[in-house]
Amino acid sequence: MQKFTISLFSILLFSSLFGNGPPEVFAQNNYYQQQQAAQQARAAQQAAQQAAQRRQQQAAQQRRQQELQRQRQRQKQLVQQQERQRQKQQQLQRQNQQRQQAAQQQRSQTQVSVQRQQQQRMRQQSMQRQQQQKLLQQQRLSKQQQEVAHNKINRLNKLKERQRRDRQAKQKLDQQSKRSQIFALQSARKISNKSIKSDKGNMKAGGEPPSNSRIYLEKHQKSKKISNDNSPNRNIYHATSSAKNIDYVLKKIDISKSLPEKNRFGSGFYLAGSAKTSFKEVGPSSKYTIRYNLDVSKAKILDLTNKNIAKKWNYKSDYDSSQRIAKQAKKQGYEVIQYRSEKASTDTNYVILKNSDKFIKAEGVAPSL
Repeated sequence: MQKFTISLFSILLFSSLFGNGPPEVFAQNNYYQQQQAAQQARAAQQAAQQAAQRRQQQAAQQRRQQELQRQRQRQKQLVQQQERQRQKQQQLQRQNQQRQQAAQQQRSQTQVSVQRQQQQRMRQQSMQRQQQQKLLQQQRLSKQQQEVAHNKINRLNKLKERQRRDRQAKQKLDQQSKRSQIFALQSARKISNKSIKSDKGNMKAGGEPPSNSRIYLEKHQKSKKISNDNSPNRNIYHATSSAKNIDYVLKKIDISKSLPEKNRFGSGFYLAGSAKTSFKEVGPSSKYTIRYNLDVSKAKILDLTNKNIAKKWNYKSDYDSSQRIAKQAKKQGYEVIQYRSEKASTDTNYVILKNSDKFIKAEGVAPSL
């Protein structure tokens, strides 16, 4: 715009200075002036167009900037909205978590309360059961005590009855012994062909035994020399329940008459180391005691009273152990087993495993203690 005004001013100045020149020159100058004016007009028009374009560009740029600003604002708003939504979601999540935690706490509290109630119920039930058990135990104890008292009374009554029967049996035995003692001694002498000693020396005149048969046997025992364990000869005793049993016992020792299932070491002829022990082994039914002489040097004896031997044979006082050892001893050729008495622990018992008269002989008969 400024260039156009400058060029127009220069044309007017030139025309004012040379306006009085020749017409050709003037026409030429006019032509040049018109061209310059047209050029200036075109330049002005171009400048105006450029200015308009620049204005349009500036406006478009402004619009773009405004649009960009609006877009940025929208983005900011969206970001803010998203942030608010995220915050709301986080808040909702926190609230939900708090609700869940509160619900869990309530559930846990309810569970704890339920568990406590169950535990209290269990304790109460256990206490009730314990009380019931105590009551039952007390009732059982009272019943047991009553039963024990009743059993004691029954045992005492039975003991009294047994003592009464024993007294009666003893009286009968004493009467029978008075009648049959001489017969037993005579039958024993006849059976043994007078090899058995009389045992009548301690009897009263007239062939009657003393009033107390125990004193008679004790005197009889004192009159005999009892051998010790170091001597090869030992006095051993066998108790029997009647005079008739003396006959076949004195004839010969017959182990087949012995019932293995009832005896400690099975089939055998059982004797004791003393007359008192033989009476204890047989019991109140014992009436007569036969005295034997055992020659230890002629018999193969398994001595279970020796601790080392008993340990070697794994000996115990029970029935199965004794039966097992008896079978093994018979297989190994033992003829006699020597063992401790259960009825008199200080005395020794003997069982003859084989029928033999080489190492054992009958020597006398007397009433039992």
